[in-house]
Amino acid sequence: MHSGESLHETDEVDRSGVEVEASRLRRAVLVIGSAEVLRALRAHGTIAWFRISAGVDPLDSLGRPPLVVLRYADPQDRVRLAIPPTVETFEGNVAWVADVSAENWNLEPRRVRDELSGAAPGYPGVLSDLKHGDQDFCIRATRDLELLLARIERLHDGVRGGGPVRAGHRNPEFSPHRLH
Repeated sequence: MHSGESLHETDEVDRSGVEVEASRLRRAVLVIGSAEVLRALRAHGTIAWFRISAGVDPLDSLGRPPLVVLRYADPQDRVRLAIPPTVETFEGNVAWVADVSAENWNLEPRRVRDELSGAAPGYPGVLSDLKHGDQDFCIRATRDLELLLARIERLHDGVRGGGPVRAGHRNPEFSPHRLH
């Protein structure tokens, strides 16, 4: 056996091992799914309809780009006012946006919103393109989603209690004026 063949065989094993390890890492890091998203958002009312892209796709073991679209059965104005600043002032790995101006509310990374709005009308492959084209983004954004949902869920006390909810004031570790 030539040393080059041995290295090549080892290289193939290493690549295979790396692929397996990368898949395990994605599953371990991206444990969030629809149930966790819904739990956080149900703190603010009954959800009548939703579409959620998050976590690992069981068909190909790739991390999905996060996207949450939901409709509350009886949306509360206090919640409508509290969620956008909570989402948009979140300091994570990627920039986030919230649109609560219509019947269906969207929570998504700014990049997902931009890719969706820039796609050809009727093109259904935007999320799939992101998933297959940029796993680093999908993983970083999904890590953010878990933390962001915890912030949104913590709005529960202030929103239900009728008191004012201002960005950063319900999350003790967050301050919009924090210096880096």
